[in-house]
Amino acid sequence: ASIDRIRQIEEKNLLAGHIALLSADYQMAQKLFLASSQPLAALEMRIDLFHWKEALSLASLLVPQKIPHISAKYAKQLELMGQYNTAIEMYETALNAANGNDADHNRNEIEAGIARTSIRVGNVSRGVNMARKINDSMVSCACADILFSMEFFFEAAG
Repeated sequence: ASIDRIRQIEEKNLLAGHIALLSADYQMAQKLFLASSQPLAALEMRIDLFHWKEALSLASLLVPQKIPHISAKYAKQLELMGQYNTAIEMYETALNAANGNDADHNRNEIEAGIARTSIRVGNVSRGVNMARKINDSMVSCACADILFSMEFFFEAAG
């Protein structure tokens, strides 16, 4: 939030929430956003700050349909940080939350994350099977690269 953006806000809690955000008082900002006419601002703030646990907690209360998207973003960050076991858990949370949600466009991305992280934690057969199921050349190449780097040459060639 910038000063110019919040100048037009007249609602007390919403304005105070933005000021708390600018002051890096995130707990107070969340409290104020939730008490305002725009409680989703609290969720957006947590997502923007990569505060994934807080974002998931807020999503479960405010907009459960966002859980797959938030879980997938959190999983991707964990994967990039090398926390593969936790990343798999979050990808699976995203996949389970997306089940029955036809509007979820991230299913292949979530399954690709499960494939990559499964391989990285040593569950090669699961990862390879998931990559084959997705049937996407980019996913196959990424998984093959991981397999090759782990010296699973036969599986990488498959």
